[in-house]
Amino acid sequence: MNRLVITLEASRDLSAISDYFLEQSIDAGDRFVEAFGKKCQYLAQFPYLGRSYAQFAPGLRGVSLMGYIIFYPNC
Repeated sequence: MNRLVITLEASRDLSAISDYFLEQSIDAGDRFVEAFGKKCQYLAQFPYLGRSYAQFAPGLRGVSLMGYIIFYPNC
């Protein structure tokens, strides 16, 4: 299994997004955080799952989650 690393920038974005959801509904915030964690664990197992975003950066991939895109490098 590949190693999962969440950068400081990604952590800040995640915090802002979860704060937004928590303002709307505690349940929505909890669902987002849980879904994010599950999606990242899945991506660690299957790193080629996401769509290529190489037009923005070489080797960049991404998958959608609740209207957001999780970007990650194709290692």
